[in-house]
Amino acid sequence: SSDSIFIHKKNEKNNSICEIDLVPNRIVGINCPNKKLKPENCFSQMYYIKESEFNGSMESFNDSTNKVDITSIIKNAVSINNIERNNNTYSYLILPNYVDLDANMGQIFICTCDNKYIAKIKTDPESIKAENKHKSETRSCEYDYVNKIARCNIMEGMETNVSDVNSTVITYNVNLSRWDRLIIKYPTSNKFQFESSFVNPFNLKEKVLYNNMPTYIDDILPGAIVYNKYDPRTKLIEYTLRIPPYIPKHIQFAIEFNNRYTLANCNEEKVQGNIAYINVNVNQGYKEISGCDFTG
Repeated sequence: SSDSIFIHKKNEKNNSICEIDLVPNRIVGINCPNKKLKPENCFSQMYYIKESEFNGSMESFNDSTNKVDITSIIKNAVSINNIERNNNTYSYLILPNYVDLDANMGQIFICTCDNKYIAKIKTDPESIKAENKHKSETRSCEYDYVNKIARCNIMEGMETNVSDVNSTVITYNVNLSRWDRLIIKYPTSNKFQFESSFVNPFNLKEKVLYNNMPTYIDDILPGAIVYNKYDPRTKLIEYTLRIPPYIPKHIQFAIEFNNRYTLANCNEEKVQGNIAYINVNVNQGYKEISGCDFTG
């Protein structure tokens, strides 16, 4: 439909077939009426056949058709769905930064919907080659020992790289302890040269990436305080995370600021922005705190 969040790529010969290309560091998705998606837990599990055997027929896919777990073919891929919903089932697949080009050449993944639509899913060798060329770089965040504040200056790193057409993944490492603050200023899509930038997870104020999954910060770091402050003059958001005083065990999580899809012209070539990946380590540390908890 016109209000779909997906770019629906129809097969030129068969309109009932939707084609999805698997490209590193991208997200793909399917929306299907509830209980009509097959396999039911697509993308976690999908039909897996040789492309030469695919004839576009729905009858080719049933309980006896070969199925695979996506992580057995594409390492570190993450599948998310909402099969419990009453109306439509949204299913997403988050591709890792690197995909083994030789892992599934000649093979395709299939999911079906409502016994009449087919999602044909395959790797795109040219895109994989280009994405796998992306460079990586590691930096450290600045730490103010007097005020117990860590600042990750990601703006310069995210800008479009005029010296290289391929973008760079810049990993920022930061180590925090109880009562520390983490401050990150990041761009909105209203800012020049960051028009297609986005943050992962999208609801950064409530969630972070824990084991590569969007997870509520309170679930892994109870008592943390998070707030965002938008500056309309600079079109930047200042994200602040206050680490709680009680940390029963070491915690590691991440936040990704992606500007890869923002393109700029340089010497008649399109150049990409970069990805800033912040790897946060929170050290164990605790002390008894007097207080009242009325949450039950």
